[in-house]
Amino acid sequence: MVEPAETRRGFAGRLLGVWLDPGAEFRAIAASATFWAPLVAWTLLSILFTGLWLYKVDVLEYVRAQADLAGRPMAPAAQTAAAARVLQVSWLFGACVGPALTSFIVAGALFVAFRAVRRPISFGPALTVSTYALLGVTVVSLVATVLALAIQNDWNQPVETALKSNLGALLDRQALPPWIYVLAGSLDVFTIWTVVLLAHGCRWASGATFAESLKVTAALWVLYVAAKVGAAALLH
Repeated sequence: MVEPAETRRGFAGRLLGVWLDPGAEFRAIAASATFWAPLVAWTLLSILFTGLWLYKVDVLEYVRAQADLAGRPMAPAAQTAAAARVLQVSWLFGACVGPALTSFIVAGALFVAFRAVRRPISFGPALTVSTYALLGVTVVSLVATVLALAIQNDWNQPVETALKSNLGALLDRQALPPWIYVLAGSLDVFTIWTVVLLAHGCRWASGATFAESLKVTAALWVLYVAAKVGAAALLH
């Protein structure tokens, strides 16, 4: 059987389709069940961004600022060059394994959730959809973050607030209970875009309608946010 032309598009063409026409592109992506290209690309991008950020940031100053924002003074043992090197290694390690770990967790959640609503999705297509959706959003968000940090010339600020893409970035963190700040930070443009892209992909992988698929991906997101908010309320 001859493979349709739209399923033979290269990786760059697929990524462009995710941005410009996700509804049509994810139909071919779900059928391909090939996740290696987006996963490798995401990992390399993560390592590149982390390396650039570590080159620019003052690690101890960054951690000190984060501790001040959280209302927890920085421990003396953490204010050393050795501690900074440990943090740098841990962040690079996270850049290496984070994309794969995130992709498998998201794919696993989709696999379970769609089976629960009697719209079963195989793990392979779920993983492929997850990696393409997450990569598509990550490319845009990281490029925009680098530009924002460079324009503001402040690499020591929290990376997640550099773009002001979520409600939390517009609020005074120190003036709010932690759970409210976490909830506000979860209302993020890039996260919502990810939920929509995942719904497009799972629609084709499961045979559901887009509305049905969106309900499932949005429900998973709500559960994730609820867990973060609950943890913030209990631990602070």
